[in-house]
Amino acid sequence: MFLANDRTPESSNDYVRITVSYVLAYLQLSAIPSMKITIHADNDYYSQSSSPTYALLSALPQINNLNIPISQANKTGLGSSAAVITGLTASLLSFLSDLNIESDSGKLTVHNLAQMAHCAAQGKVGSGFDVAAAVYGSCIYRRFDPNGLEDVLLDTNIYNAGFRGKLRDVVNGKWEMEVTPFKLPKGLRVVMGDVAAGSATPSMVRSVLKWKASHAGAAKVWADLGDSNRRLIELFNELQAFSSEEIVSAIRRRDETDPQPVNQVLVKLAEEFEVCLLLRTVLIPGHSCLSPSDGK
Repeated sequence: MFLANDRTPESSNDYVRITVSYVLAYLQLSAIPSMKITIHADNDYYSQSSSPTYALLSALPQINNLNIPISQANKTGLGSSAAVITGLTASLLSFLSDLNIESDSGKLTVHNLAQMAHCAAQGKVGSGFDVAAAVYGSCIYRRFDPNGLEDVLLDTNIYNAGFRGKLRDVVNGKWEMEVTPFKLPKGLRVVMGDVAAGSATPSMVRSVLKWKASHAGAAKVWADLGDSNRRLIELFNELQAFSSEEIVSAIRRRDETDPQPVNQVLVKLAEEFEVCLLLRTVLIPGHSCLSPSDGK
């Protein structure tokens, strides 16, 4: 299979090019129909610097035209590369084959193929979480064994029959991974700040790996971070047993001695993660939780 690839400084996009190549290599079509592909990005994936207030952001259309090349747009860091690869993979598989991308087996095929295209585009096997979240929604994800993908990460204009067969075998094979659905507790909102300055994931990952390899305490920090993530998930899951009204009421009472179960979970959350939910004591040096009497 040969794919012509005309690159210009403004039109080249390795993520799109490799995704199309991988889907076509996987499907092994006898003929490729004429297609026009249009990709839109949700506003949350790119900084909307022309609309700096909530009112202006709310008034924007869902797909706002930034009127600049994509290479000049600042990302917000929500996994836009993985999202475009996953969305494009699903769209092409749905259009070019009879795969039901809404079924469990269809989602698994989309996941596996999108993971491979994403790894090939980045030149390495990453965490895989962004692609998993794009396929399955909010989830707890345990990554597949990266060693099984090393032989099928290829960026080229020519994908021979041997590679295409190997690609199909890996995509359709059994992947040792776990995907567990996850939801935030009722009424909890995640607020993120847009600093209007994107970053390249591969270079950031290389910096982290270099730090892990060169600092004596890095392994412990990494392990502690993993433990903290798992513990936070446990506490969030405990809060699922309560309504948003119960949670908000407990926070507003601000009484760490309250024996109600919802309050006890919130106390553990505040103490273990040093956040101001209930306690009036100083949790972080130089900072304390405000009480209702503070008038703030």
